[in-house]
Amino acid sequence: MQLGVITTVAFMFFLYIPQGIMDPEEFADICIKGLKNMLFPLVMVVAAYSFASGAEQIGFMEYVIELAVQNVTPQMLPITIFFVLGITEFIMGLSWGMYVIAFQIAIPLALKMGVNPAIVIGAVTSAGVWGSHVCFYSDATILTSAATGCDNFQHAITQAPFGLVAVALSAIAFLISGFVFV
Repeated sequence: MQLGVITTVAFMFFLYIPQGIMDPEEFADICIKGLKNMLFPLVMVVAAYSFASGAEQIGFMEYVIELAVQNVTPQMLPITIFFVLGITEFIMGLSWGMYVIAFQIAIPLALKMGVNPAIVIGAVTSAGVWGSHVCFYSDATILTSAATGCDNFQHAITQAPFGLVAVALSAIAFLISGFVFV
């Protein structure tokens, strides 16, 4: 990502300066202002990665999944994975960290229980999106609020109703899928 940012800034410099859109001093000032605006979000993202790493090291995800599936039938596995991982993602706040851990557990578990892996992959992915978008300290929420200049917590509150509608519809779909396609 760092190389991408540096390449983009260099490209924009060579695009804006020759066209006279801004002078080099103004461009440097805007770059510094942008770095200042993104400093807090970057610290929060690093903290979220640290939290996800710590959760992985103590086996949090494996423990939560194992606890949830002890008495789960194959028909209920998709919706159980959806809810357990959605709540876990809300707590962790970092969807990519959850995906890395969860796919390695959920897919073999689905195959072992005779559940269609495509439905389980959908449940894991949907859980990550849901948990990430309703969590006020997730990477998606932090970067979106920083980029738009709005308060991080307020942004999370405004997207919560939409997230809850999506959760309800997804839960119904995973419940039906569990009984129809398993």
